[in-house]
This record gives sequence, C-alpha cells and structure tokens, in this order.
Amino acid sequence: MSVYLETTEGDLVIDLFTEESPKGCLNFLKLCKIKYYNQCIFHFVHNGFIIQTGDPTNTGKGGSSVWGVIEGEKKRYFEDHFSPKLRHNKRGIVTMVNKGPNQNGSQFAITVRGTDLEHLDNKNMIIGIVQEGIDIVENISEAVTDDKGRPYENIRILNTEILEDPFDDPDGLVIPEEQEETEIKKESGRLEKEEIKQLTEKKVTVEEKEKESIKSNSDLLTILGDLPDSNIKPPENVLFVCKLNPITEDEDLEIIFSRYGKVLSCEIVRDRETNGSLGYAFIEYEKKEQSERAYVKLNNVLIDDRRIKVDFSQSVSKQIHQNNRKRMFPQSQIIESKNGGKLISLGVNTLNPFMQQQKKPQQQLQKKPKVNDKFVLKKSAKVWSSGTNFVFGMESVNVPQVKEKISETKTKTKHRHKHRHKRKHKHKHKHKHKHKHKHNKEKEKN
Repeated sequence: MSVYLETTEGDLVIDLFTEESPKGCLNFLKLCKIKYYNQCIFHFVHNGFIIQTGDPTNTGKGGSSVWGVIEGEKKRYFEDHFSPKLRHNKRGIVTMVNKGPNQNGSQFAITVRGTDLEHLDNKNMIIGIVQEGIDIVENISEAVTDDKGRPYENIRILNTEILEDPFDDPDGLVIPEEQEETEIKKESGRLEKEEIKQLTEKKVTVEEKEKESIKSNSDLLTILGDLPDSNIKPPENVLFVCKLNPITEDEDLEIIFSRYGKVLSCEIVRDRETNGSLGYAFIEYEKKEQSERAYVKLNNVLIDDRRIKVDFSQSVSKQIHQNNRKRMFPQSQIIESKNGGKLISLGVNTLNPFMQQQKKPQQQLQKKPKVNDKFVLKKSAKVWSSGTNFVFGMESVNVPQVKEKISETKTKTKHRHKHRHKRKHKHKHKHKHKHKHKHNKEKEKN
C-alpha cells in the first residue's frame, strides 16, 4: 500500500505497513485522501536526524487524527500500536509524532539516518518507509534553519495521492471532489519556493543584462581597435599598489615585494614632466600564487610611514600594447641576447633592431649577440643582417641592391664634391681676374 507525496523539493513514495500498524496506516491514508496534508510545511528539520511535518497550523502544536476531523476535539488523538517487527533502524522510516503515550494525531516524521534511533522504539509508532525519494529527504534535512529548527525557506507538501487503499472509509468522511487551492499565509522572515525562484530569476536576468552590456561595449572597442579581444582579461600575476609615499623608490618597493616571489617588473608610475611619483605602482610576479601570497601579506602594511593598499590589477594596457606591436609587425618574435639587447624578428630572414637603452651604447655595438641564427652587426651601416635579407632602418631590402645603392651614393657624393670644388676654384679665379682688371683701369687713369 503506497502514498505519493509531492513536495516543493521533490516527490516521495511511501510504502505503508498496513498489517503491522493498521490503525496508524488507516489514519494516514484517510488524511491523505481528504488532502489534509496539502500546504503543510516541514516545521522541524534536524540535519542527520529527522524531518517533521503534518501540522496544518505549521506551528508543531496542531493537527488531528481523521476521527477528530469527523467527530471533533474529543477524538483528536488515537492510541499507540507497536509491532515487535518494526524498528527505527533504517533511513526513511515514517513514524508518528505524539505528545505522549496514546496521543497520536496527524503529525509524522521521516528518519534521515538508520542508526542510534533505538530510543524511538516503543515510543513512536512506525507506519511506513520511504521507498523512492530518500535523496529528497536528505536535501530537506540540509535546509538552513533558525535556532528552533524551522527552515527559513518554507518546504511544503503540495499534494498527496493514494496509490492503493485497502481500508474502508470511516462513516462521515467527506472527500473533496476536486483539489481546492489552500490559501498560503505569508509570514515575516520566511520565503516561499516560488518567491526565491522569482528573486533568483530576476537576479540572473539583471546579471545577464549587465554581462550583455559589457560584452557589447567590449565588442565595440574591439571593432574600433582599442581592445585586441572582447574577452580579454587582466593578468592574474600583476598587483596594483596605491597610496605610496612620494619618497618611495622602485628599488625599495621591489625589495619588499620580492620576499614573496620573483618580481619580473616593479614600476612606480611617475609624472612625465616632473618625474615625481604619482603614488601608485604595478608589480608583476613570475607566478599567480606569488602575487596572491603578496596580496595577503602586504595589504594595509606601512611603507615609509604610509599605509599602502594592494589589489589585483585590472589594467589590460600591456596586452593592448603587445597587440598593437603584433599589428605593426605580424609574425614578429622577440629574441633576447645575452648582453641585454633585444631583436624583433619580422619574418623568416628579416630582422628589425630594437635595442634597449644601454649605459654604454658603443660597447653594445661592439658585442655580437649570440642567438640561434648567425646575426652580423655591420658598424658602418648600423644594420643587423642575416642571410640575403636585412633591414636598413625600417625598410627590408636585398643585400646586392643595398651594396649597389651604397656604391651609387658614394659615386654621386664623390662627383658632387668634385663639381663643387671646381665651381669654387672657378669662382675664385674669376673674382681674382676681375679685381686685377679693375686695378689696372684705376692705374691708367692716374
């Protein structure tokens, strides 16, 4: 004999022990038949122990047997009947809740565990067991409750259906033809399942709209070229430090932050004109874990009498800079030399010099960087060459063509200097001859 219970958390199927506990099962079946349990909440929940329901007043103090519903208050309770075959030794045992011996009404409980329940034997009358939906029972038992064990979210029995009933109806039992909707009384501090669902959906809708707005803005910036990718995210290994003392130097800050990992870069942002500190800096670590450890340890610490603030950087300027470089130099690749110089490879056999500022640039030119390919530095032309192609300034040309151009340039320069020398000599000779002729005329006059 089974009963189907539909709850806000899921459905339960209860098999009844009609032979071992006939009166208790009859009471339970007939109350389900007249929809007595509809809208009853689980008013007491003890995680890992039991869940309790069956009180139409939802206080834990109400409820009546089926005979009390028919005949009134004098028949509110009915007597106990215990079977030696039934014990509280399994999960999902359905047992009657009473106010004392022989005071069983409508309230019942379902056990969540199957051990350490011997104290309930011969005290609470067992009427059935949960055959399907034990996971629903466990979910209900995990609900968040107040200090009295009542869940903040009302978990209700929505409907009951009898799958098989071997008992005749008691005289005077009125069975509703159609299921009537029971009015739910709203209580302060309690939420219904539908209210929570609506609030959750509303929250999700707002979050989705915000995400769509952010996504559309990102797509627009990507189209305009301000962002390399609409899904770009700030680096997780870079910290943002603010409220720095103006006297704090990059080296001092790097020493402090390097205690928690290898610092790849530490840069205090400065004014372009005065070179004074603007009070904030960016610190890049080698690994994400190092930045997290530094954030925990150094946030709100004192440095140079200033309590600094540390947070994870939200800037994507570095990624944008790298993207702009890639757009200017497609297929580029940075190659680092041992002496600190950097080369940006623009193609298979094409290179562009990209030297870092060095204290001694002349010594830098004298040293040949040792990288995978054989690069030769030509001091006269100040060009990195490799194979048959090399870059002269920003233009990639062929070696023979460059040699020919240099030869033509030297020849033209030589001819230009020679022509200039002739013109100068001719002008000087002409001026001298004119001056001599003028001097002879004056002499003749005299």
